[in-house]
Amino acid sequence: MQRFLNQLKKDNSLLYNKLKRVDYSNHINVLNYLDENFDLYVYQSEDDFIYKKYRIGFKVPDFEITNSKGYNTKITDFIIMPFKITNNKLIADHSYLRETWDYKQNNMNYVHSHVNTMFGIMCLGSSDHLKSAFYEFDDVDTIHYNITQFIEALKWESVEGGPYKKISANDNINLEIDDIEIDPDSVSYDNKEIKITLDDSRYRSSEFKVQRFPNNQYKDRIYYKNGHKKHIKTLAKYEVQTFDSIKKQLTEKYYGEAITERIKADREQHVLTNS
Repeated sequence: MQRFLNQLKKDNSLLYNKLKRVDYSNHINVLNYLDENFDLYVYQSEDDFIYKKYRIGFKVPDFEITNSKGYNTKITDFIIMPFKITNNKLIADHSYLRETWDYKQNNMNYVHSHVNTMFGIMCLGSSDHLKSAFYEFDDVDTIHYNITQFIEALKWESVEGGPYKKISANDNINLEIDDIEIDPDSVSYDNKEIKITLDDSRYRSSEFKVQRFPNNQYKDRIYYKNGHKKHIKTLAKYEVQTFDSIKKQLTEKYYGEAITERIKADREQHVLTNS
């Protein structure tokens, strides 16, 4: 795990001097494997930072989590922290952190199906294999298999296992304007605005755009990476401020069309009357 220690020394020499004295021997083979295949960092929650607790973690490649019903969503910047350091002792752990999430996930407070905060302990259910994924082995092939299977398990939502938050929650965005219900499937997102395609008999098929504003949820959620303060980020940096602007557009459109239809009808009646 020399690469990890060298990076830590470069990033934060004070933290390096503290952690280089830790006895890593009980998990050295697993740590060496992780150091060779991933970038290891020291992570801390705000409480960890205050009480001088440290977690060693690595980011897994971004992935999609799916379930048996065909739902899926993309998980970005997911950090697994299999070890923590308390009082200079290295202890096995199953912590996690998400450094980023997208607008829909933020809106529905969805981090992952089997976790319930942005920084916490993973729910591994009753799987002894997952619980032992980071146990020490002399055989590198066994270590590789266990860790690979652990990462693969993150890609599956066990509906039967009672997830904290179901993937389907991300599609449960019910937007109503008076008595107009907007189908969640009609809502699309990009970095600047939300587009809503409305199919309503009164307004016909129309597309409306709503400006979004910087999201305040979790804006103060802080964590530390190699001792440096970081903020959890929302990938889509804006959220709907209010739907009054849509309501205004719809109202204007409704009355505008109604007036147009009335004028048209009056003209037709006028033609008939004078013919």
